[in-house]
Amino acid sequence: MTQPAIQEQEINLQRFLLILRRRYPYLIAIFLVTILLAGVSSSRQVPLYKATALLIFEPTKQSLADFANIDLQQGGDFLAMQKRIITSRKVISRVLAALNLPKSPPKKEARSDGTMSKNWIKLPNIFPTGTKRTAQPDPVKQFGKKISVQLLPNTHLIQLQVTDPDPDKAALYVNTLAQIYIAYTLEDLRATSNDTFTWLSQQVTTLKAKVQHSEMDLLKYTQAEELTSIDKKQSALDDKISELNNNISKLALQRLEKESILQEIRGRSDKLHPNENLPALLETSQIKLLKGEHDKIEIELARISSKFKKNHPERIRLSTQLSFLKQKISAATAKAIRDLEIEYHLLQTKEEALKKSLLPLQKQAHKIAEQAIEYGELQQEADANKQLYSVLLEKLKKTDIGNSITSNNIRILDKAEVPQYPSSPNAPRSLLLAGVLGLFLGAGSCFLLEYFDNTITSQDDLELLIGMDLIGAIPERKAAISLGGEIDAQVSRGYQETKNMLDFYRKEHLLKTLLVTSTLPKEGKTSTVLALGQSYAQAGAKVLMVDGDFFKPGLTQILGLPNESGLFTYLYKEVTPSELIRKTPQENLFLLPTGLLPPNPTDWILSEKMQQLLHVLAEQFDLILVDTPPVMASNAVAILASSLDGVAFIVRAHSTSYQAATTALKALEKVNVRPLGAVLTRTRKQQGYGYDYGYGYGKNNSKEEAQQAITPAKSTS
Repeated sequence: MTQPAIQEQEINLQRFLLILRRRYPYLIAIFLVTILLAGVSSSRQVPLYKATALLIFEPTKQSLADFANIDLQQGGDFLAMQKRIITSRKVISRVLAALNLPKSPPKKEARSDGTMSKNWIKLPNIFPTGTKRTAQPDPVKQFGKKISVQLLPNTHLIQLQVTDPDPDKAALYVNTLAQIYIAYTLEDLRATSNDTFTWLSQQVTTLKAKVQHSEMDLLKYTQAEELTSIDKKQSALDDKISELNNNISKLALQRLEKESILQEIRGRSDKLHPNENLPALLETSQIKLLKGEHDKIEIELARISSKFKKNHPERIRLSTQLSFLKQKISAATAKAIRDLEIEYHLLQTKEEALKKSLLPLQKQAHKIAEQAIEYGELQQEADANKQLYSVLLEKLKKTDIGNSITSNNIRILDKAEVPQYPSSPNAPRSLLLAGVLGLFLGAGSCFLLEYFDNTITSQDDLELLIGMDLIGAIPERKAAISLGGEIDAQVSRGYQETKNMLDFYRKEHLLKTLLVTSTLPKEGKTSTVLALGQSYAQAGAKVLMVDGDFFKPGLTQILGLPNESGLFTYLYKEVTPSELIRKTPQENLFLLPTGLLPPNPTDWILSEKMQQLLHVLAEQFDLILVDTPPVMASNAVAILASSLDGVAFIVRAHSTSYQAATTALKALEKVNVRPLGAVLTRTRKQQGYGYDYGYGYGKNNSKEEAQQAITPAKSTS
């Protein structure tokens, strides 16, 4: 997490704690009221006692005939079903009957005059004549509201509870309810068993008829189609078809072989040479013998051709023999081709004959296959009916008829005991919950009040909301500050602490001109200037107070000094400052009044002569305190502040909003002015003797001692 994020979290936490601390009276009040209401509510409630019985459902293997057992594998559906059974009107009515309690509301008939019958107080005729009042509570519903059913997780246990103001009755009611519930489930199981037996009997009768009917259909079909040995017939037929297919395949191979030779010979029959190689099927022994003789004569003819001429008798003889042999070879080859063609046609004829003989066998095989399928379906239906009939017959034999069921898998594990302590109201828990609720409501109220109250009230608000340090906190005062008048001890101590903070700053920084301003009017800046001036003058410093608020001057009015001439006189006339400065009754304390009010105050405040005057006076006095208009009244205040040594920012507690104060500080920041700190005025008194970040006293601190610390002696001049 980044540093800014951590700081933001710290600020939010501080803000949270600040709001609770500041608004803690509301928090405590709401907390106590909530606790009180919870206590009163608990004390007024009738104590209720809760008796608990524990039922166990012993797990068993469920079977068709196991009607006396309840399956627990249904989870939430099972619990809902059992709860509906336990709280059903039938079960509760039996419980009420066993306890000799009324099962239905009493009937109260109204007479024709609108009054109730005997033993009832006469009432005005507010009901129509002849009607009956039926608003009486139903005992069954009232008893059902007392019942609680819970399935304990990962167990076969059911927790049964009944709540009643009488602990003995609560235990009696829940134990009776458990017994009635078990008896009711057993009775219901018996009825279910009888119904099941009846249903099984009907199903067995129906299935018996179905078995007979399916077996008869199978027998009729077997006789009609003569299927006594369908498997053997189908096997023999398959063997014949397989044998024919094999013979057809062999003939087809032989035919294709001869056909390929014939196609090859026909393609070159006119170009056959006696020495040319023929296919193996055409190479007969005669052709081979003739070719051998032909080769010998051809070799001999070639040998003598090199010795004798063409017309030589030997060459002529050999040539004649060679021609004769060629003719014989051609004749033998033609005969072999004719024989091959004959064999080809014979094979083709046999193949076609076998294919024709195969067709009836295939049709017969298809018919037998269809018969086998239909036979199989009938056989399967008959077998299925037989099997289901056997199962139901077996279950029917094993099923006990209603009265044979004497117990089931539900029993009472723990009977309810008489409770010793009430279950409600639970005072400690109610008070604890009320306390938590009170804290949340109180905190919420604090934040709600804080949301609507956006004013600055404390040092924490200054630091967190507008980012300023506190240099002084001034409590509310009963009367205005004046020279020589009585000042509240807490107020005087607050201004003295403000002076101390400024003195601490002056040890390390130059601070001869201090501008005192605020966000809005009536925040206490004029009173602060006067009080600080008295404090510094009483300490021996030569102090000049400049009333620079041309909008609403206050110092001159508070001190009661003449105001015919002053600061404005110096700005537009050629006079010396000494002619305008007035002495006050306080020694070392002087005042430069405003004089007549100018028509355009902002221009005169920003005048160069104004700044020159303050620098000149700074050489004549130890400290100059300048009272100016609020920052929000004129932007000239911020510009003037940039030419002075420091700024004290006045904030009125419970009045100045932090949004307005932030806007004023931003105006100062635009001219690079950062106030030394804030003086928080009119802080409110808390319990005891302290203030909102004021400076509290004990009971022995007298007002006279505080007055002596700040009020100077009368001026003798």
